[in-house]
Amino acid sequence: IFAHLVIETRRSDFVEMLIHHVATTLLVGFSYTIRYYRIGLIILVLHDISDVILEFAKLCVYQDWERVANGLFGVWTFSWAYLRLYLFPKYLLYTAFYDNLATLGQIPMHLFFNVLLWVLQILHI
Repeated sequence: IFAHLVIETRRSDFVEMLIHHVATTLLVGFSYTIRYYRIGLIILVLHDISDVILEFAKLCVYQDWERVANGLFGVWTFSWAYLRLYLFPKYLLYTAFYDNLATLGQIPMHLFFNVLLWVLQILHI
């Protein structure tokens, strides 16, 4: 969040990315605090896989490896859409909202987690 506020160049999606980073940090932090590790872990895995691919693609652009960069951007596009627009809502949102209530009952901060998860999903769209 600090890097986003202070270091990075402000782009047109500055506010959206700030909300995304705050929501993700809150979800991961509070999932650790109340020992609900699964939500935090799944969020990190679903977001970091495509982020790593994107960073490698940027690295290839900086090295003037245009063909490799274009291929990686294609892989990144597919991974981003699959992980954040398919797996995230199908498994994480569904499980966090419906399955947890059925199996665990009312867990602490259930509404808080679900609101933040839906904020992330809306920002993904």
